Amino acid sequence: MIVTVTPATILDLAAHGGSRSRVQWGVARALYDAGQFHVLHAGDELVAFAGFVPLEEGVTECVFNALPAARRHLPATIAAMRLTIEAAPYRAMVTVCGSAAGKIIARRLGFTFQAECELGEVWRYGSSDRRDGEQNAQDAEGLDRGGAASDAR
Repeated sequence: MIVTVTPATILDLAAHGGSRSRVQWGVARALYDAGQFHVLHAGDELVAFAGFVPLEEGVTECVFNALPAARRHLPATIAAMRLTIEAAPYRAMVTVCGSAAGKIIARRLGFTFQAECELGEVWRYGSSDRRDGEQNAQDAEGLDRGGAASDAR
């Protein structure tokens, strides 16, 4: 059974990221300070986290990462992440996928491919105002200049 813990603590995020170096602690701290995060557990085992980082009015980055342990609980993990995303108060979300696993998870969560960028691929969820290809390319350029990747590579 997958249990979602909300809000995640900085220690939850650090444990997920390995927290073995100053850089990993810095990433965990930056994520914790930037948004709202949830961790998913199967019993005592940490399997994934998902969170939301506001980018601009009406658009939020959805950051998610699943540990290898999530594979054993993938349907339940995806269902819990999807419920978390569907309950979020954001009209539109974007995520950057830099791995095949990230793309699979994004697709299963209901995101759709929008554009390629230096960090991988931009995927979008929600919004009643679908953007055209030119806007998608501008979004991708903006992410190349400073956006964060949503999944481990």
